[in-house]
Amino acid sequence: GDKKGLLTEYLTDHDEGIIALSIEVSDLGKARRLAESSTGSTLDTYNGFYGPSFLLSPKVTHGVWIEMFQTVDHLH
Repeated sequence: GDKKGLLTEYLTDHDEGIIALSIEVSDLGKARRLAESSTGSTLDTYNGFYGPSFLLSPKVTHGVWIEMFQTVDHLH
């Protein structure tokens, strides 16, 4: 999907508050598999600001975008 379009749409529908959280994980693959099994959705990884990442939609996180990332120096 178009991440800029999703963010713009989200901001239009919400007032002030926390928009997103970025959380470092030690094993991105394990975190993604756990998130996919918990949400029943397929999550794409991308190269984010902090390194390999994936996003959880506010639809499954009670209103906040959550980005999980693994820094390059923690990759095996």
